[in-house]
Amino acid sequence: MTKENLSPQTTELVLKVLTKTLRLKGLEEIIYKQETEPATLEMPFVERLTEALSTLVAQREVNKVQRMLNELGLANNLIDLEHLSYEPARNLNKNLIKELRSCRWITDSVPAWITITGATGVGKTYLMKALVKQAVEKSLPAAYFRYSDLLRNLEAHIENKDVLSYRDKLNKRYKVLAIDDFGPCERRLDVFQEFNNLLDDRYAASSVIIGSQLPLGKWYEALGGGEHLKDALSDRIMAKTTISITLKGPSLRAPEPKPEETREKDIKR
Repeated sequence: MTKENLSPQTTELVLKVLTKTLRLKGLEEIIYKQETEPATLEMPFVERLTEALSTLVAQREVNKVQRMLNELGLANNLIDLEHLSYEPARNLNKNLIKELRSCRWITDSVPAWITITGATGVGKTYLMKALVKQAVEKSLPAAYFRYSDLLRNLEAHIENKDVLSYRDKLNKRYKVLAIDDFGPCERRLDVFQEFNNLLDDRYAASSVIIGSQLPLGKWYEALGGGEHLKDALSDRIMAKTTISITLKGPSLRAPEPKPEETREKDIKR
C-alpha cells in the first residue's frame, strides 16, 4: 500500500496499531494535536517526530511521579518543604533545608543518611514526608515505612522464603528509604538480621532517613537482636549518618477539644 492511497481512516487505524504494538500509548493523541498547530506542521518530519516523542517521554515522567505520590498518599495534601516553620524554638536550620531541597544528598556519589529526632508532635513525620515528596518530585523514587511495618514486612517475606527478593526490590527501586517511628519493637532475631542486611545493602549506594522520638544516645538500647547484632546495627547507622536533625519546641498538633467544647460544636452543627 502506497502513501497516495492511504485514506485518513486507514492512516488512523495504522497509527493506532503501531502505537499499541510499540507500547507508545499517548503518542497518537500528541500527533493529532500537532495536526491542529500550523507552526508544527511546517516542521521537517524528523523534528516533528522528535518533538512528539519528547512530549510523550515528559508525559510519562509526570504520570510516573504522580503515581508514586499517590502510592505514598502525598499527591493531594499540603505536605511540602515550603510550609516548614523556622521558629527559633524548633531548632530547624533553614540553610540546611535549602540544601536538602536540592536532593544532592541523594544524588551525590556517596548518598547521605539522615536522622530526625524529637519529642511527639514536633514535626518529625511531616519533615520526613516532605523530604520524600521532594525526592519523588525530582524523579528520585522513595519509600516511606513505619519501623514496625517494615519489620513486619521482612518477617512475612522470611516466612515466604523470598526476603532476599524483597530486599533487592527495595534497594533497586528506591533511591530513598524513609523509616519512621524507630524504637523498641518485639520481633524474632532473624527479622532484625534482615533489617541489618537491608541497611547494609544500602550503605554505600542509597539514602536512608530514620525518624525517632528517642535521642540518638538511646538508639542502641532500642535495637533488637543480640549484642553482636545491636553493635553491628548501631555502628552502621551512626557511622553512616551524615545529617542529624533534632527538632525541639512545643507540639504542633492541634489539642484535643475539651468535652464542653465538643458539645458546643455539636449543638452549633
